[in-house]
Amino acid sequence: MDHHHPARVSTPDHQPGTSTPPIHRGSMVAQPWRGFTRSVVDLMLGRRRNASPGNTQPPAAWERAATNRRRALLALVALSAAGATALLDNVLPAQEAVWLRTLQIGLYALLVAWVSAGFFTAMMGFWVLWRGDPHAMSAARAGHAPIDANARTAIVMPICNEDVPRVFAGLRATYESLAQTGALDRFDFFVLSDTGNADTRVAELDAWLALCRAVDGFGRIFYRWRQHR
Repeated sequence: MDHHHPARVSTPDHQPGTSTPPIHRGSMVAQPWRGFTRSVVDLMLGRRRNASPGNTQPPAAWERAATNRRRALLALVALSAAGATALLDNVLPAQEAVWLRTLQIGLYALLVAWVSAGFFTAMMGFWVLWRGDPHAMSAARAGHAPIDANARTAIVMPICNEDVPRVFAGLRATYESLAQTGALDRFDFFVLSDTGNADTRVAELDAWLALCRAVDGFGRIFYRWRQHR
């Protein structure tokens, strides 16, 4: 857990405030690790471990399609590796050291599975590009639709011992370009600093304050220094 260190500032109306809004941490239900094998089985069967017990809503169409595609990919990789391994087992001459022969076949099976995974992933991507994907993002098919009035997006600008004027100049350009779209009220900007130098942190805070005054960004552009990265 990182610490919240808000800086006290004065707005153009000379009212004291803080550089970041209060933090409201949400609870996350811990998910125990079930092991690699069980996790693979859950993935193949389409089990959603993050679903709440009272949620009986069926998976969406894109989720069912994703599950089927993962199953198809795993099946193709497994069949390819099994077939190539069986072929090698038939043609590989017998050796006195059985363990050495077994090791060779095992490594060969892993390598074939690795290569097959890349090959079939590329073929699936080629098929989707060629025939299209009904489960692709709707925005990509419908063009640039207006942003919902209730939507909120956080734009995060990380900074760590960097050139302060350059970073905040880029942030101002982003802010002003969004303001020209008329949808600025749907965005909030957060500068997250991991800077260890005290003088640089002061320069960052001064640059943040100057930016907020220049574009009237108080309450929309925030600055936070994290004591622990």
